[in-house]
Amino acid sequence: MDNSKQTQDRFGHIIGQKKLKRQINFLLDAHDKTKRLAPLGLLASKGMGKTLVAKAIKEYISENCKTENGKKARGLIVDSGSLPKNPADFVELFWMSKIQNKDVFCIFDEAHQIPKQLASGLFLSLLQRQPDPIIRVNLPEIGEITVDQRRQKFALCTTERNSLFHALRDRLKILDFEEYTEDELGQIVNLSCDNVVWKGDILNDISKVLRGSPRKANDVAEDIMAYVANKQDPMFGINEWNDLRSIMNINPLGLTEDEMNYMRHLRKKKKTTLTVMSAAIGHQRSSVQQIETFLMKAGLMKVVENSMRQITKEGESL
Repeated sequence: MDNSKQTQDRFGHIIGQKKLKRQINFLLDAHDKTKRLAPLGLLASKGMGKTLVAKAIKEYISENCKTENGKKARGLIVDSGSLPKNPADFVELFWMSKIQNKDVFCIFDEAHQIPKQLASGLFLSLLQRQPDPIIRVNLPEIGEITVDQRRQKFALCTTERNSLFHALRDRLKILDFEEYTEDELGQIVNLSCDNVVWKGDILNDISKVLRGSPRKANDVAEDIMAYVANKQDPMFGINEWNDLRSIMNINPLGLTEDEMNYMRHLRKKKKTTLTVMSAAIGHQRSSVQQIETFLMKAGLMKVVENSMRQITKEGESL
C-alpha cells in the first residue's frame, strides 16, 4: 500500500498536519476493511482546523461506507451545547431520530459543552471501545438503545481539552494537532486567493501576522481578495500589503488591539503586577491572563519572580 498516495487522495486539500493525516489515514485503512472506527477526539486550540479535518473524515466515510441500499452514510455536525441535558430527552429527541439504526458519522463540535449528566453517564456507555461491535445500553423507563460501531461512528472536537469530562476523554482515540509553520500558513493564503499574482516574497511577510492559525490565514486571504477586487488589479506586493494593513488595522504579529494596548502599558512600566495591568487596560484579571497567553507565546513578555509581568527585548522592539 502506498501510504503517501492514500494520504494525498484523502487529505490533499488540507495543508500541513502531516502526522495527524498519517494517523487518520492508518485508521481509515483499517476502517475500509472492518467498517469500524474508534470514537475520535480532535483536540486543538481555536482556528487550528479541527472541524475541517472532522468534515474530511465525514466526507470520506460518507463516500466509502454505503448502506445496505447503496446510499451514502449520513454526516452530521452537532452543536454540543444544544443537546438535551436530560438523558431521557436526549434519547427521545436526538438519539432515536438521528443515530439509532442509521448509518452516520456524527461530529460533536465544542464537545466540552456536552451536558455533564450525559458526559459522565450515557456517553461513557455509548462510546465504549470493545471487541464486540454492538453496544447495548438498557435505560430504565426507556428501554434498550444500541450502537453498531460498523454503522455509527463519532468524533468529538473541542478547544477545551481539560474541560472535557476525563473519563469521556479516555474513551476517545485522541488526535493532536501540530503547530502550523509560517510556510504552511502562506500556502493556505495562496490556496485561498485565486488569481492573485504575488510580488516577491510577500507571502512570507503575510504569514508573520497569522498567529499560527489557518482560520486567521483564511480571514486575511478574504481581505486580500477584497483588496485586489477593489483595485481591479491582481498584483499584490509589499506596497499593497502595507496599504491593506493600514486599511484593516492589521497589527505587527497579528496582535489584537487589547494585546497592543497591554504592550503599550508594559513598555512604559517595564515591569508591573497583574492587578495594576488589569486596572490600566480596564479588564478583569482573568481577561488579562487570556490576553497574555499569545504575548508570552510570541516572546513579547514574561512572568518573573513574585508574578511580576516584565517586557522582553522582543517586546521593546515591537
